[in-house]
Amino acid sequence: YSFGVDSSVNRYLLNRIAELGRGTSQIVRYDEDPKTIADKFFKQINNPVLTNIEVQWLGNTEKPIIYPSILPDLFAEQPLVIFGRFAPNTGGSLQIKGMAGGKQPFEQNFNLSDITAQNNPAIAQLWGRMKIKDLSKQMLKFETSEGVEEVTQTALSYQLLSKYTAFVAVSDDVRVDPNEQQMTMNVPLEMPEGVSYEGVFGGMPSPAPMMAATPQSFMARGISLSS
Repeated sequence: YSFGVDSSVNRYLLNRIAELGRGTSQIVRYDEDPKTIADKFFKQINNPVLTNIEVQWLGNTEKPIIYPSILPDLFAEQPLVIFGRFAPNTGGSLQIKGMAGGKQPFEQNFNLSDITAQNNPAIAQLWGRMKIKDLSKQMLKFETSEGVEEVTQTALSYQLLSKYTAFVAVSDDVRVDPNEQQMTMNVPLEMPEGVSYEGVFGGMPSPAPMMAATPQSFMARGISLSS
């Protein structure tokens, strides 16, 4: 379980810690009461609805590819969300097993024989995103060429951002006049919401010269997805 306070915490790190520990995370904004949120959070994690969750495929057809491979514990007022890729005309049922309330065995089957294939790119991208996350977990200690290649191909196939792919948005419009004299200007960096520069650094920022922009900095061609 992970708990963060303020508007500038590392949400990615906290969420990943919770995922790897099969738990949950909670972020408290600067304008919220930490005590109220903390009490609710600890009450929630002390009363899990379903733990040690396992998913098993019951059917004679090809087993679907389901993510996440390690399911988190289920707490009150939370849904259990899994993503599966099924072969056409899949017949069978999905069995969910676990420990209810940490004590009693729980088991429930969901019949998937009546599911019809639909072309829904948004759902396909969710499955692809979960596959990339699962592959990334497998490379926590070190990267492998096979893992990097699979993440890259999955991201390109489903048009997703990843560690190895990125969207590149560019424009044909020229935003500066090449005949005008170049100007140097200070570009301020915004602080996180609810955080002041004085509170962090103890004073106002001093002006810092920035490199002047050239016309080439604002010119490009098209929009592409690249690795």
